[in-house]
Amino acid sequence: MKVLLCHGATWERVPKCAARILDMDTEATAIAGESPENPEQLAKPDNLAYVIYTSGSTGKPKGVMIEHGGLTNLAWMQTRAFHITPQDRVLQFASFNFDASLEQIFSAFLGGAGLVLRGPEIWTMEECRHRARRHHLTVAEFTPAYLHPFLESCLENGGAPESLRQLVTGGEALSSATAALSHRLGIPLVNTYGPTEATITTTNFHLSGDGETDTSIAPIGCPIPNTRTYILDTNRQPVPIGVPGELYIGGAGVARGYLNRPELTAEQFIPDPFSNNPDARLYRTGDLCRWLPDGNIAKGEIAKGNIQYLGRIDTQVKVRGLRIELGEVENALISHPNVREAVVDARGEGVDRQLVAWVVVAGVGAKNFSPLRDNLRTHLRSLLPDWMAPAAFVFVDALPQTPSGKIDRKALPDPDTAQCGMKTEYIAPRTSVESTVCDICAQVVGVERMGVHQSFFKLGGNSLSAVRVVALIGKRIGLDLPLRALFEHPTPAGLANAIRDRKAWEPKLIFPLRSVENTPKPPLFCIHPVWGGVFCYQELADCLGADQPVYGIQAVGFEGSDAPLTDIGAMVARYVEEITAIWPEGPCNLYGWSFGGLVAFEMAHVLRARNREVTLLALGDTASPLQIMRERPKARKEDEILFHLLVGIGNESMSLFGELRELTPPERLKRLREQAARRSQQAGFGDIERFIRIYRANLHSFPSTYRPTPWEGDIVLLTTAEQEMVDTIGIRTKPDMWRPLAAGVHHHTVPGNHLTMHRQPHVSEIAGILAGHLAD
Repeated sequence: MKVLLCHGATWERVPKCAARILDMDTEATAIAGESPENPEQLAKPDNLAYVIYTSGSTGKPKGVMIEHGGLTNLAWMQTRAFHITPQDRVLQFASFNFDASLEQIFSAFLGGAGLVLRGPEIWTMEECRHRARRHHLTVAEFTPAYLHPFLESCLENGGAPESLRQLVTGGEALSSATAALSHRLGIPLVNTYGPTEATITTTNFHLSGDGETDTSIAPIGCPIPNTRTYILDTNRQPVPIGVPGELYIGGAGVARGYLNRPELTAEQFIPDPFSNNPDARLYRTGDLCRWLPDGNIAKGEIAKGNIQYLGRIDTQVKVRGLRIELGEVENALISHPNVREAVVDARGEGVDRQLVAWVVVAGVGAKNFSPLRDNLRTHLRSLLPDWMAPAAFVFVDALPQTPSGKIDRKALPDPDTAQCGMKTEYIAPRTSVESTVCDICAQVVGVERMGVHQSFFKLGGNSLSAVRVVALIGKRIGLDLPLRALFEHPTPAGLANAIRDRKAWEPKLIFPLRSVENTPKPPLFCIHPVWGGVFCYQELADCLGADQPVYGIQAVGFEGSDAPLTDIGAMVARYVEEITAIWPEGPCNLYGWSFGGLVAFEMAHVLRARNREVTLLALGDTASPLQIMRERPKARKEDEILFHLLVGIGNESMSLFGELRELTPPERLKRLREQAARRSQQAGFGDIERFIRIYRANLHSFPSTYRPTPWEGDIVLLTTAEQEMVDTIGIRTKPDMWRPLAAGVHHHTVPGNHLTMHRQPHVSEIAGILAGHLAD
């Protein structure tokens, strides 16, 4: 530094240094005689501006090297985004220990504004209001944790300071309750996001003070100028709108790397595959995000829309075998108007492991937690699957923080059973049938005991373990139970009553995979794939919102003794009648996997001909009829049919696929017959010949004279990222072959392959895509 400017009041406080010190008050004449040319700029954009240390998840400090170009780009953006001029007064609120202080300082300097320093002590709310009025603050940035009580204080004391025209927040999730307070005060609020490694702020979202912006989603917005953001899957390919992925950041703000940590730098800062600049790099944030529906993906382009932050990838947890993004649950909680802050974590081990939510409330009396707890459960049911809802809620005055200001999960108080509303009621079996059902369900799920009113699925059961339960119960009591028995009656008391009231079930084609009472949402009808069953959709139903009813339509002959239908026209007519019987009016939503997609396509035409609205026609990795006509599939051999039986009702599909490749054809057929016989008995198929008849009837239900009629609406087409397993009928799905058959094709690539796409963890992404289209 060569020159330091000061004025008379500060002269004596300037420390001794090698720079020339100019007093603006006493040396004005000398200054006027200096050259009017600007001094030479010694610092270039790629010169190092500062090194700041961040601990990260390991706790070991990392020195992040930020260059002048990134800092300048940020300050330039903020002066324009916040319209900072010499008439403004900007608050420097963040401590000098944090990089947020730099954006507050340099945005003010670049805009010529006055900078108001907070000092070492955190202001009380009263002091903050007083200082804001005294110094005529116009722009202020606070963390959400400080912003909320400040806004509450303003509302309780006659309003915000008159000069305050712009609020900025960031560093943690913004709740809808905080955003609503800003709206009530009429002050525009900007929600920002950015890691230290991308120069403080990467994206921002402007919430208007006029109430026009929906703040319930709490987005982090769009990238700032000269910055690029990508949301990529595990293969570093762009994800569709609504599908979670890791956020990568490129452009001017990307740091040089970590000081003296070349290996870590190479791991976190990678070449940018989407840039034509060979030196361009991307920073891997480790943050889980998704594009909101207001974005768009044009052919050959990356999506550009608002981004929703879902949490850290390293905060994924597994509860009873289901992978849960903690950030997604936390975002759902803070969208409630009475929640200021929330953090969710998993506590316990094994089958006792469950989600717990710690909540800081807004606008609720200290003793009024019981109604709020029930209200939060209802709120979450409208946004999340049941298995993602916390089992317990702990209400706290504040969330513990680390010295760097982040939430300290390790310091969260242990949940108290009475305080947090955990239900531990256990009612013992009262009859021999209830005892049998409880014993078998507990054995299969792996719990010590099960009460008669506890749900098999809420204890961790799934469609695969349900197969085993039904088989064991049927064998123990000597009754042929269909697999749907447990889905229709998931508690031991309900199933025992059904067994007592009727010793057998009449065959059904349609039944609920998720039954919902008093919901305005039209059901989603899932059409069976070629093997005839619909329990392949159970995990999908579980992943959709708790208020979304889902029905499965299984093939004629799957239950009972009726012969399977062999004509697509008869099949479609029968299924439409089944839908009409339980949903006589209102819009219809159809989804079919593989062969089921072809049936759904034809059902849509019949429904529209009957003046029924089809609001969603979704096809899961379904080959176009035009492909089938052109590439007529070969007849299926018995071993291929049996393999698909095991895919439909077993869980060894991919491992078995590898084993079968090593066997001779006779050995392969023998192995498959043994496996299929055992599995079909467990699933209630009985003789596997019946399954083979259904498979072949479905596969040949389209006559050679069949010609598809184009659909006058849009279709949603899902294809899989892994293409080694072709479609069930032996043809790989080609999206372009669907375009002549629909007014529009919304194509999404989903993880997994044709056989695994409806299983976790892949099915969660399918559920997110379908939920987005159902909401449109």
